[in-house]
Amino acid sequence: MAGIIVLLIIVGCAVFQFLKGTIVRAFATIIVAISACLVAFGFFEFLAGLLIKRGNSGSMLAIVPWAHSLGFLLLFVLVFAVLQTAVIQMTRKHPIDLGFLPERIGRVVLGIILGLIISGALMTFLTMAPLPSKYPYERFDPRNIKINSPNRVLLNVDGFVTGLFGVVSNGSFSGRKSFACLHPDFLDQFFLNRLDSDVSLVSGSTPAIEIPRDKAVWPASENLKTQIEELNSEGKFMRTPGKPTGSYLLMVARVGIKKSAINQKHFLNYD
Repeated sequence: MAGIIVLLIIVGCAVFQFLKGTIVRAFATIIVAISACLVAFGFFEFLAGLLIKRGNSGSMLAIVPWAHSLGFLLLFVLVFAVLQTAVIQMTRKHPIDLGFLPERIGRVVLGIILGLIISGALMTFLTMAPLPSKYPYERFDPRNIKINSPNRVLLNVDGFVTGLFGVVSNGSFSGRKSFACLHPDFLDQFFLNRLDSDVSLVSGSTPAIEIPRDKAVWPASENLKTQIEELNSEGKFMRTPGKPTGSYLLMVARVGIKKSAINQKHFLNYD
């Protein structure tokens, strides 16, 4: 189903640009779509934090599980609408025609690229939404999770837009830590978090996690490695990612949950 949606969006954008657009406006629309993606990725967490705070007060409690996905969607739509309106106004009075063949071929090619970006943004929104793990597509098989070989949607459009922002976040959108550093496997994180629909979603504006400064991470003992390998071989860890490939070091991490963050109103089950 996700692949059909992606294909329809790409074909629709190509047909629309061929019939209604110009090559200059089509190119400008691609810049608009990229800009909307960059703003959405760059600030959706900030907007989601505002929505979660409203949810904590009880005024928007039902929207908390959707905070990140709605923040992303609202930013993308708002920026795209504003910039595209400006493009239409600027190109309406003085249209530029590059000739019959360049216009016809260029419109279709640029329409396809636009469709890739828009469909990628849509798939990313659906991935961030609190939906069952098989929507918009099943990236991992819950019975046999292979973290290093996820399933991908048609043309990997969501991976394209997230990868694009990961590159940009190391440049003009860079901060103390880039998006690629904070979310090295952005799509995988959301899909893995949704594998078990019986687990309630926990959201809140209060910092919930604490890590001891003295000893937060240490190498696992050989006995623990042996026990984990035995349980994996028996299928006891079916809902956890499989054994890493290549050279790796198994570590034990100590993470605590703050008592101040444990509040009944933060627990929302979206089953």
